[in-house]
Amino acid sequence: MMRRALLFTLALVFALSVGAFARSLGLPNELINGSFEDPIVSPWQVTGRTVEQADQEPQDGAWVGRSMSAYYSEDLPDGHLWQCVVVPYGPYEIDFSGWVKRYVLGDGFALMPDWGWVTVQLTVDNIVVAEESWAADDTWHYFELTATAPVDCVKDVHILWGTAPGVGYKTFDVLLVDGLDLEERIIPEPMSMLVVLGGLASLAVRRRK
Repeated sequence: MMRRALLFTLALVFALSVGAFARSLGLPNELINGSFEDPIVSPWQVTGRTVEQADQEPQDGAWVGRSMSAYYSEDLPDGHLWQCVVVPYGPYEIDFSGWVKRYVLGDGFALMPDWGWVTVQLTVDNIVVAEESWAADDTWHYFELTATAPVDCVKDVHILWGTAPGVGYKTFDVLLVDGLDLEERIIPEPMSMLVVLGGLASLAVRRRK
């Protein structure tokens, strides 16, 4: 009986370890249409003036949002692209990565990098846990946002773009994004492992006696 209990406990520890290891390798992309391979933007939610799609090098299948007549926004977003992912409750390691490119043209169709900005955000239960920003410099930027946090129910990824303070009127405002990927790795609960290890230790002590 003692030997069976010991074997069962060892098997349980092994199963938990293998499960934790498998999860640590990462999961498939949780975002739907993350590379905008589908010409329909959904299930992404979008706010902004006009939304189009275009293939742009070097990132294939890029999504483009154009704000043709945006105005001074006091550093508030002119546009917003986001997607929400519902997950079971628990502690997670989260990784959000992708490519983003932003530029603004002035009245004379000259590149004005100081006129605009773009910010990528990772939020957990409506709280920003990681973010990164760039000016509208017409350059592809790769980003990777990571966070370790308990999740009650939802994770959201956001891309915001807007006008710099004091700019006023601008004529051509473009955002390109591609290859957006969201992965999660659930963190095994330490207490569960401690309980199992405690059971192993008590069995070992009994066997010695």
